Amino acid sequence: MARVLLLTLGRVLGPAVAKGTTLTLDSNFFHVGGNSLNSVLAVTSLKDRGYTVGVGEFMKASSLREVLHSMRKTSQEEEEEDGGNGGSVCSRSITSKKPYKLERLAHSHKEQVLE
Repeated sequence: MARVLLLTLGRVLGPAVAKGTTLTLDSNFFHVGGNSLNSVLAVTSLKDRGYTVGVGEFMKASSLREVLHSMRKTSQEEEEEDGGNGGSVCSRSITSKKPYKLERLAHSHKEQVLE
């Protein structure tokens, strides 16, 4: 489980980790380049890999070791209840390699969005 946590956080933080910094279980997520936005991404990525931890627990942890102790293996029943997509409305994983196409909302579309 520790390996999954460290590998996942390494991917989530990527270049945000300061050069020469080593990510260990004694590291504080926020001291190595993490922020509130990528902490949510980290929790989501862990869920995609079959582990659950609350966002609040993740953010309050003073070290990754505390995060590790809060993590739980997702049971097969939980996967089936939420359709296997982590309860997400989005059908594509946030870690998908396919780029999302973002478009500026035209004024004519605003009425459709507000309905």
